[in-house]
Amino acid sequence: DGKTGGPHACMRHAKGETDFDANNGLDIARAILQPVVDRFTGHLSVADVWALAAVVSVEVMGGPVMEWSPGREDHGQHEQVAEGRHPHPEDDATRLRHRFYTMGCTDREIVALSGAHTVGRCHKSRSGFEGAWTDNPLEFDNGYFVRLVEIGCKGQAKEGQLMLPSDRALMSDDHLSAHVRAYAADQQAFFADF
Repeated sequence: DGKTGGPHACMRHAKGETDFDANNGLDIARAILQPVVDRFTGHLSVADVWALAAVVSVEVMGGPVMEWSPGREDHGQHEQVAEGRHPHPEDDATRLRHRFYTMGCTDREIVALSGAHTVGRCHKSRSGFEGAWTDNPLEFDNGYFVRLVEIGCKGQAKEGQLMLPSDRALMSDDHLSAHVRAYAADQQAFFADF
C-alpha cells in the first residue's frame, strides 16, 4: 500500500510487483496454485489460496502450525508500486532495516522473517545466486540460523550452499545477531515468532 509494503494485489497482475526482480520466479508458484484458484473461485479469494498454501507448506515441512482463516479480499489492478521495497540480496543491515521498518517490522521480526531462508534455494537463472542455505532445504527448522552462527559474517558456506550478503548482514549487527543466536539456540522461539 506504499506505506506498509502490502502489495494491494499487485503480485497477481501484470505490471505489478510480480514483474519485479525480487519476485523473479513467482510465476512458477502462481502457475502451481492456479488450478486451486480456479477450483475455488467464488468460495476463496486468490489471496486466501496463496495464504493457505503458505501456511500448509510451512506445516508440511515441519514448521509451526499457524492459524488461518478465509476472508481476504482480492482487489483489482492498482497503480504501479515502486520497485525497491523488497529486501535485496546485497543489502547491509542499514538497508535491511530501512526496507523492513517501512513495513512496520522490528529487528526481531526482520530476523524471524529472514528465517524463511531455512527452506528453498536460490537459482542462478532467477537471482544470480545458486545454492540452498541449509543441508535440508525442504525442512522448516532453525537450520538457517544455526548455519549463520557457524559461519558468521565472513566465513565460507559449505560447498553447494550459500549465504547472501543480506544474510551475513544479520550477523554484522549486534542487535540483529542477538536474535539470530537466540533462534539458533531455540527452534521453538523461532517458530513462535515466525
